[in-house]
Amino acid sequence: MMELKNITFRVGQRDILHNVSLHADRGSFIGILGPNGAGKSTLIKTMSGEITPTSGEITWLNQSIGKWKDGQLAKSRAVLTQKSQVSLPLVNKEIVMMGRYPHFKHSPETRDYHAVENAFHKTGTHPLADQVYHQTSGGEQQRIQLARVWSQLDDNLSASPKLFLLDEPLNNLDIFHQHQVLKMAAEFAEAGNVVIAVMHDINLAALYMNHLMFLKKGKVVAQGTPDETLTDEILTGVYNYPLTVVDHPEMNTKTILHTVSNTIHSRTK
Repeated sequence: MMELKNITFRVGQRDILHNVSLHADRGSFIGILGPNGAGKSTLIKTMSGEITPTSGEITWLNQSIGKWKDGQLAKSRAVLTQKSQVSLPLVNKEIVMMGRYPHFKHSPETRDYHAVENAFHKTGTHPLADQVYHQTSGGEQQRIQLARVWSQLDDNLSASPKLFLLDEPLNNLDIFHQHQVLKMAAEFAEAGNVVIAVMHDINLAALYMNHLMFLKKGKVVAQGTPDETLTDEILTGVYNYPLTVVDHPEMNTKTILHTVSNTIHSRTK
C-alpha cells in the first residue's frame, strides 16, 4: 500500500528528514506527531508528491509516487493542508466542487453533484453551501476544505483503496468538530483505505489512531501502536517536557497528563 523507505530530505547541509521509513496497509490510521520543527509537514509533502525527497523511495499501491500521472494520483490521493489559499470570492459549493475536478473533463456530471451533496452531508456543512467562503469563520473554512477533499475521494467507479493525507486537520476547530473529523477519518480507514495525519494532540491521536510515529529533529524516535509508543520515557524525550501516561478511565486507551514544569510553576505563584 503506502511504503516509505529511508526518506531523507535535505536543504543545504541540513537534513529536515533523515532516514524515515513507514509502512501502511489497508485500514491504517497513522498519526505523525512531534514537536515544532520535527519535519512532520515536510513528511506529508513528500508522501503527497508535492516535494521530492533527497534520497529514499515512496510508493503508493506499489508504484513510485513520482511516476503517478497527476490526474490518476488526484483520483487516488487527497490532501488536506494546514491552510488553503482562496483568492477569488467563491461560494462554498464552488469550493467543494473543486474536489471533483479530477473526475470530469469539461463540466460536472450527475455523479459529481451527488458527491458534493454527500460531502456537505458527511461534514455537516450544508448550511454553509451558499455562503461566500471568505465570509465564513476559520473553523468553517476548515470544514469546507474537508468537504472539498471528501468530494474528491468519493469515487464509486473505483474499488481501489484511497490515500487521505491531513496536515494538522484540527486547526480552528472546536472540540465537537475535532472529534467529528477524526471519527470520519477513522471510518474511512476502517473501510479499507489509508489515512495519515499530522497531529499535535496526543490524546486525540491515542483515541482514534492505530499507529503512531514520533519525529524529533527529522528522525523517527518511536513508532508502533499507541500502547507501544505512549510511554512516559518516550514522550518526555520527544517533547523535552515531563509527561505522564495513564490508562483512560473509560476507554481502552492511554491518556497523557501534563505535569507543570518547575520553571512554569514558579512563574504562576
